Order: sequence, then C-alpha cells, then structure tokens
Amino acid sequence: MKVICLFGKANCGKTTTIKNVFNEIKKKGTVEYQNGEIDKPKKDFVAVVKIDNLRIGFFSGGDSLRVVEDGFKELEPFDCDVI
Repeated sequence: MKVICLFGKANCGKTTTIKNVFNEIKKKGTVEYQNGEIDKPKKDFVAVVKIDNLRIGFFSGGDSLRVVEDGFKELEPFDCDVI
C-alpha cells in the first residue's frame, strides 16, 4: 500500500484539496464506500474508489493520532492500493 499525506496548518485547505481529488477520481471509477459528507465544508469523510483493479482510499480527518488511526482502520477491510 502507498500512502499520500497532506500536512499543513489549520484552515489551509487540506480537507478541501482531498475532497477535490476525490471528486475528480470518482469520475473515473466506482465509489465502493463513503462515510461522511463530501459536500459540506469542513466536514471529514472516508471513501473508497475502485478504478479497474486499483482501490484508492481517502480520509480527510487528521487532527489527532487517534483520528488518523481510525481512518486507517476504517479503510483496512477494503485492502486499498493507495490511501
């Protein structure tokens, strides 16, 4: 599994960037899982998109180590190639 991570100070656009990437990627594949509200500003989400045989996991929460661990645990059953 490959992990791509955004890091930055509060309110710099990390969640917005992840949502924008998700919205572009989902146009090319099928959303297999979604938890959270993509269309609400400042709301975190977890999702999985499948493109052919590639599974891409997304999670936007990252305010604490626990939130990051929870995101990985939620995506674990999907055996994502990229998160």
